Amino acid sequence: MVNMHLSTLGLLNKLRPSVPKNDSYLVLDESMAPTLSKGDVVEVDPMGLLNNGKIVLLVSDENTEFREARIVNGILYLVAHNKKYAMISMQDYRELNSGAFIGGVVV
Repeated sequence: MVNMHLSTLGLLNKLRPSVPKNDSYLVLDESMAPTLSKGDVVEVDPMGLLNNGKIVLLVSDENTEFREARIVNGILYLVAHNKKYAMISMQDYRELNSGAFIGGVVV
């Protein structure tokens, strides 16, 4: 009977949904300076809630980038903290970077 109980617990543990762990990413450019600098390692929650003002990880076929999310009139804009980089809508970003998506929220 004990073996049956342990087997059932093992099965239930295997069926329990796994929660994705936070991942670390290297900042590759100065677009978010002074908030994030090139070479910083940033922890990202892939299941993080996207809210106005949160810094997000952008993933495309070519690279990864970070931007601040701003939602204005239902449109998601990506804002760099370094003024040398332009603000862009997520829609336009996807047109420039095929397959781009938000990979998570910076913790």
